[in-house]
Amino acid sequence: MRTAPLLLAGLGLALLAGCGRRGDNSQFSVYPVSGKLALANGQPVPGARVRLTAKPGPNRGGADAFGTTQADGTFKLQTMDNRDGAMPGLYKVIVEPADNDPKVSAQDKEFARRNIPAACRSEDTTKLEAEVKSSGNNLELTLR
Repeated sequence: MRTAPLLLAGLGLALLAGCGRRGDNSQFSVYPVSGKLALANGQPVPGARVRLTAKPGPNRGGADAFGTTQADGTFKLQTMDNRDGAMPGLYKVIVEPADNDPKVSAQDKEFARRNIPAACRSEDTTKLEAEVKSSGNNLELTLR
């Protein structure tokens, strides 16, 4: 009979151990990253979600970074609790329609759905890559 209260107390402490403040990400270097996404013919791609995910190997990037393309195909990336930019290193670039973004028009979402190649939508098949450095991070991405 004494085991049940001890088990409940232990379970309560275990649950509380997982609660608390999120980690402080300010010690990680993040550098501004912007760019433009276009089709092979140069036409801008609006309504797309651009995601950088660390590429395995040396000079590996950090936390994923995300951005949504505007009507002119331009984007700015954010990472870790909406910090502007991305951590330095090498990344694979995944491009998907921004279907869940309420700020993107239905027309732009449809354009992205029709024009983003299936290979670019997965980190396993994308051929797009980028390197984030301490400065000069203006990515020119072309969908083929």
